Amino acid sequence: MAKNKQKRYISVSLGAQNNENRIRVY
Repeated sequence: MAKNKQKRYISVSLGAQNNENRIRVY
């Protein structure tokens, strides 16, 4: 279960970075 939580947290953080990049580009 700990691994799943870590994986989910990483994916969420990556998604946030992608959103920030999109905002900067646009």
